[in-house]
Parts: sequence; structure tokens; C-alpha cells
Amino acid sequence: MADFRIDLDTGDVVALLVSIESGIDPTFLPWPTVEGLLSVPVAEVASIGSAIQLSR
Repeated sequence: MADFRIDLDTGDVVALLVSIESGIDPTFLPWPTVEGLLSVPVAEVASIGSAIQLSR
């Protein structure tokens, strides 16, 4: 995780900005990129550790 986005009205974290590993084409992923980082909505995240685990 490189950064995060906050809803300025509520103060809630709304997205995690994660660096994309080399060899992964972000155009095949369902989320947009922001300045070269993948913007993953927090609703899609199950846990964060050494890797981000996505919910199913």
C-alpha cells in the first residue's frame, strides 16, 4: 500500500492506493489507476498485512 484516499466530508478511508507489481497489466483489473497506483475501494478489501487480501 502506497497511500489512501479519504472522503473529506466524512473522514472515511474510501480507497487504498497500491503499487502494481511488474508484469501485471492494470488494464485487466476492475479498478482505476491514480498516478500509477491502483485505487482499490475499501469495500473490496478483506485484510491488510504484507499483502492486501481482497474480499470475494
